[in-house]
Amino acid sequence: MDDQRAFGSYLGTRFGLTRAPRVHVSTSMASGDLAVTELVSDVPTAARSAPVAYDDAFLVGLQIGRSEHEIWFDDKNVNSRRFSPGETCFYDFRRSPAAYMPAPYHSFQFYIPLSALNVIAHQNGGARIDDLDYALGQGVDDPVIRHLGQAILPAFDLPGRAGGLFLDHVLQALCAHVAHRYGRLVQRTGPAGLARWQVNLAMEMMDSRAHEPLTLAEIASACGLSVSHFTRAFRQSTGAPPHRWLLRRRVDHAKALLVTTEVALGQVALACGFADQSHFTRVFRRATGASPGAWRRATRGRRADDRQDLVDDLTA
Repeated sequence: MDDQRAFGSYLGTRFGLTRAPRVHVSTSMASGDLAVTELVSDVPTAARSAPVAYDDAFLVGLQIGRSEHEIWFDDKNVNSRRFSPGETCFYDFRRSPAAYMPAPYHSFQFYIPLSALNVIAHQNGGARIDDLDYALGQGVDDPVIRHLGQAILPAFDLPGRAGGLFLDHVLQALCAHVAHRYGRLVQRTGPAGLARWQVNLAMEMMDSRAHEPLTLAEIASACGLSVSHFTRAFRQSTGAPPHRWLLRRRVDHAKALLVTTEVALGQVALACGFADQSHFTRVFRRATGASPGAWRRATRGRRADDRQDLVDDLTA
């Protein structure tokens, strides 16, 4: 039954949480919902987590804080260890997973059904995915999952549709990454460039980390390609190399800040991921033909004129 799938309140009750956990569910996949549940407790669990109904699905657990786990599969203890922040662990709901946390914990639990993984496999000409390749009960430091998890921390606090759309994209990007890296999806590529899921994943990674360092190697690895192949294919798919696409996004973000805030130019530069104000000015001038300060004054002047024209029209 839908209300017994391993996310949201149902997952929270398995761990004895009295406060309903925060959850986001995306129904945009062609087959199978994707979800992310935030599990937080300031006290240890009283006992091993209660059984979860059988499901052809996985939980991808990302540790936000340091925690201690005892993990069971099929009623057999497979590991007892400490997990560091940023580590990921996989739970297969065909094998009756359970956990006991003898210390406070904070994690994101991504619910991914096999049906969703196989939608991605089908769309990209890959073989059916029947299982994931991971070390049973062990943690893995996956930089893609770690950064996607970090990106949704503030999004959970955003009200309304904008936050929901962003979380949908993150869930789809994470599902695509899991299908490729752990489902061993062999991507069929050709002269047309990247597959749609690769374009979406690359753009999502660059958008979520526009204000911090991100290497081409990280993005290419997430897409299952070499750096040279990824760079060529991204340009074929989008019309611009990755670094130029990222600079355009940073300029777009800067424009929004310049028009809607009084933030100083140096602060705008840092907020949008530029090395310093000088770098910001060079890139912005190349993109718009004007310095950030001149563009801000001119744009605000035009907006003021437009508002006055509207007032004149309404009062005429």
